[in-house]
Formats: sequence, structure tokens, C-alpha cells
Amino acid sequence: MRGNTGPTFLVTAGGPMTGNIIAKITHGSRLFGTTTEKSDVDIKTVFVPGARDILLGRISTSNRDGTSNVMGKNTSDDTDQDNHDLIKFMRLVEAGSPEGFELLFAPDHAHLVPPSSTWRTLQARSNEFIHADLVPFERLIRKTSTIVQVGEVEEDAARKICTLLYKLMEGTGRKKSVSPHIDDIVAAVGDPKIVRRDVREGRDGTSHDVLAIAHKAVPVDESIGFAFKLANSIATEAAANQARKTLAPEQWKHLSLAVRLSSEMIELLQTGMLTFPRPEREFLYEVKVGNVSMENVKDRLDLLAARIADAKQATSLPLLPNKETFENFVVEAHFDVVAEEFKGFDRSP
Repeated sequence: MRGNTGPTFLVTAGGPMTGNIIAKITHGSRLFGTTTEKSDVDIKTVFVPGARDILLGRISTSNRDGTSNVMGKNTSDDTDQDNHDLIKFMRLVEAGSPEGFELLFAPDHAHLVPPSSTWRTLQARSNEFIHADLVPFERLIRKTSTIVQVGEVEEDAARKICTLLYKLMEGTGRKKSVSPHIDDIVAAVGDPKIVRRDVREGRDGTSHDVLAIAHKAVPVDESIGFAFKLANSIATEAAANQARKTLAPEQWKHLSLAVRLSSEMIELLQTGMLTFPRPEREFLYEVKVGNVSMENVKDRLDLLAARIADAKQATSLPLLPNKETFENFVVEAHFDVVAEEFKGFDRSP
């Protein structure tokens, strides 16, 4: 990986330090092929710190610069830039972050400066870093698809659950565990697509048994009162969705994001790669600007969810990342910078 050093810049978050740019990439809608007249410019920079900063432990892993207005509403005149140290970037990929994989597979035309030899090596060895543990994809898909995942059928089911839980609260109290009653609740609704016993991975990486209701989940050790509150919120949300005739622009953007992430997840699991601009960009754009009905978007997301389930079963990717492989790459890159910058270093006073 010799020849790391690229253009240098100053990183200000956490104190001044210099970094060698190894990749500077146009991200966001311009990478995906879904730009609208209101789209801002989204730039991601990955850098390796200078040799002195590496040796002195002065590594600021990430910082953000931008011109968005104070209300956080992006416009076509705005430029947002994230700067990631190589350690931070490798952690994104290791964690299964969409951003990490999207940057790794960004094509040459998305690079604003020629990528360094370190970045080229990283891309050439991408098969060592790709894995099937894509929990961040699934979390974002669930979060951004909420608006169409709760409808009339879900409202009826949620209200039926509310009735059952209310009776339980009257009989046993709201603080009792919902766990003994989960099978009865699932049987009463009779539709496993809407209500089922499931397993979800928590933020700490451990698995938890849950009662899944539509797109949300109640841990089995939670109280009846908590389950009632969640079921009631789903019913209320579903009723609002049914009454809503149009969505806000931000909600259409969320739906477009859910479709894109679903498609990316399938491609990663099947091929170990990502294609940019996205092959489905025309549909993504139409969703983003609100030219597709909620029903059509829901149908597409349901289809993609089924394909994701199949892809997870059939994938040949490693199920988990190899932490040592990620760490070794960072060590090699840091060693190259130090060896190059301190070549011929004179230790004499």
C-alpha cells in the first residue's frame, strides 16, 4: 500500500491535525441518480492522519462541515461534507452501514480527486470486508417505510390487540409481563404478517424475543401496559395514514430511501457489490417526488422484503465481519504513512 499520501487538509474537530485524503466522493442523490432541483451536494472524504498525529494518538475520527441553513432544510445551494478517518470508515463497513458500502463501491466518476493507492487497494480487496451482517440496513428500512407499513388491516389488528390487552390489564394489572399471553394474542389476530412472535437484534448486538406488531416490536419481558401503549399508537398511526390524502415531501424521501436500501441490501447479499447510479433510480426518483401511489410503494417494499429474506438464506457472504482483517488494513495504512514521512529520520539531538 505504498504511496498513501494524497492532498492534505486540516481536520478541526477535536483539535487541529492534518490528514492525507485517500478518497473524496460525491455521495447522496448525485451518486444514486435521484437528484432533484432541491438536492444539495453531499461530499464524503476519507483520510489517513499524518505520521506525527498517528504516533501521538491525535486521531479525530470524524467531523462534519456544511452550509445547510439553521433549520436543517437542505437546498440546491448547500454543500454538506463529512470527513472520516480510515478507522471510522472501516468501522462503518464492519458495522454493515449503508454509507460504508456505498462509498466503498462508488465508481470513479463520483470521485472528486483521484483515489489514492490505499483506496485502490481497499477496493481491490473488497471481498475481504463484505459480509452479510446488515442490521443497519434493516433498521433504516423499517424506520423509513413506517408510513406505508401501517394500513387498514394493521389498524384492525392493533385495535383487536388493544381490546385483549385492556381486558388483561383489568384482570391482572398493567405491570404484569405480557410474555404469558403472546401466543394467545398471535392466535387471536391470526395473521403472522401483522402479529407474530419474533426475534430482533438490539443495539448491543444481542438477540431478543419480541411480540412483533406491524413494523414495531414489544420485548417479551415488557409489561402489558407497555404493549397496550404501543398497540394503541399503531392503531392511531394507521388511522392517520388512512385519512391522509397526501404525504409531506420529507415522507416521500423516506419512502424512496426505504426502497433504495432494500434494493442495495439484496444486491450486496447476492453479488457482494453495489452498482451506482442505482439501476432502479427512475422508480426511486418518482417515489421521491411523490409521483407513485402509497399502495404501489407498499407493494414494492413487500416484494423487496420477500427477496431480502430469500437473499439472506442463499447468500455466500460471511455471516459476520472479521474484525482482525479490518484492523490489519488500518495498521498497514498507518505504517505506510509513518514509514514514508519518517524515512531517514535523524534521531540525533
